[in-house]
Amino acid sequence: MDIPMRDRSRTRRRRLPASWILRDREFFELVRGAWVQGVQQVEIEVAKSGAKEELNSNVPGDARDAPLQQSTDAVQHEGAQLSDSVRLSTCDVPEEVSEAVLACCGEQPVILAALPLPVFWQQIQRMSRKEDAFVILQRMLSFRSKYKWPLTICVAEVSRALRHCVFQYLPPQPPLWHPLLTCVLRNMDTKSCCVEEYQKLAMFMMEAAFRAVAEDARGLVIVVDLRGISSSLARSVLTGITDLTRGVAMCSGSLPVCISHVQIIESGSQPVFLKAILSMLLSGLSTKVLSRVSRGDLKAALEVVGARDLPLAFGGDRDAEPEWRAWLEDRRSQEAASGLLRLDEAPGPPPSQQLVHLGSGG
Repeated sequence: MDIPMRDRSRTRRRRLPASWILRDREFFELVRGAWVQGVQQVEIEVAKSGAKEELNSNVPGDARDAPLQQSTDAVQHEGAQLSDSVRLSTCDVPEEVSEAVLACCGEQPVILAALPLPVFWQQIQRMSRKEDAFVILQRMLSFRSKYKWPLTICVAEVSRALRHCVFQYLPPQPPLWHPLLTCVLRNMDTKSCCVEEYQKLAMFMMEAAFRAVAEDARGLVIVVDLRGISSSLARSVLTGITDLTRGVAMCSGSLPVCISHVQIIESGSQPVFLKAILSMLLSGLSTKVLSRVSRGDLKAALEVVGARDLPLAFGGDRDAEPEWRAWLEDRRSQEAASGLLRLDEAPGPPPSQQLVHLGSGG
């Protein structure tokens, strides 16, 4: 559906009723077209992660984990604390890169995803094996500029969303060394917190995953819990054109994170509306990307992700609460040390994730 430029802003502000969306094929085609374009960049990231996984799968377990164990001194907590040797060996930043970032920064510090520009640029170069690093940077800057998001998402900017326990980030741990991001959509409260702030929170944690993925570490594992979502919540989240467009743009390489696997947890009682949207989005994925996506109940999630990595709230063995809180407190301290956040302005800890998850049945 081709929307004239003069009418686009007015059209995006409309909140369309779910009944209109379900019977209007043009809307589905509009979203699917944008989604397919966004998936192209996701495929690049998955391909890079997949190549790394396939290489590691042919190495015996002890030998595979040895270089990862040796790297732990340089990748503490979430991997954000780079060693002095890494900082001193950062590559020169090209002039066009510096100019592009400075033009986007304005009065903000030249810090991208909580990394100084030289370190961030080196990380981008290391990850951009199939695409020009400057193109990736431009896409990120364009997204942040378009939606007026800072180049580093700080704790204070997502404090309301943190209280609702929708997202939880867990840093990589042995033996698999995958950072883990969980998403429980039923905990969203769009009356007290807008969808955009939840999206910012997701980006806040994607930035953490970007910092955590070191040279020998593995890609991010994402667990999305779709159980217990009401029809009213699904409509409020999925019928806002602006929010939906922003969400698709986030998946279009707005930050180059290697994604190893996406696990979708479902139940048999999902709203028809949600099933239709999910089927539409998945239908636009290539076979390569779909190979990294699994769907099923909690039992299936345990089999694929593993009880050792899956939090207790999902029926796993991982005591995620203290780990999550320690990481978040460490992140606040790092922001304060870098001048991004004053400790007296830092919000308190979020409520326990375990209090808001459904039971182990599902």
